Amino acid sequence: MIIDLSRVPSRMYLDAGTHNVHIFEIEFTEARTGTKMMAITFKSDSGAKITDRYALTENAMWKIKILTDAAGLMEKKVDTSRLLGKKVCIKVAKQEAADGKFYSEVVSVWPCSANMGQKDETYDPLDEIADPIDETPADPF
Repeated sequence: MIIDLSRVPSRMYLDAGTHNVHIFEIEFTEARTGTKMMAITFKSDSGAKITDRYALTENAMWKIKILTDAAGLMEKKVDTSRLLGKKVCIKVAKQEAADGKFYSEVVSVWPCSANMGQKDETYDPLDEIADPIDETPADPF
């Protein structure tokens, strides 16, 4: 049996630093507190991913506005599905939890270039659905 590993990155998480990424996946969830959330998964060209969560509350809309502006969606009302495939730049930092363990966190989002929000015509997040390996290891930090 031959197993094709050519599309599997050697590292599945983003290190601390700045990264050019695509908005790969959007999922609507609910926090343990009952707050409605939007989970955005960012993916680099190497396949490394990180997810950032956005509370869907009036007081937290500023954070979503920063994301949509960075993606080039300047409308007052935005269909979140239009975020898929958009390029943005993010800064990732390692944070320490109360238990002493480290985790990665997206600390800022901004447009990548002058052609901000332009969808990369060579990238289609639906192409990722056919990946033979669906498991993502946990961030070891």
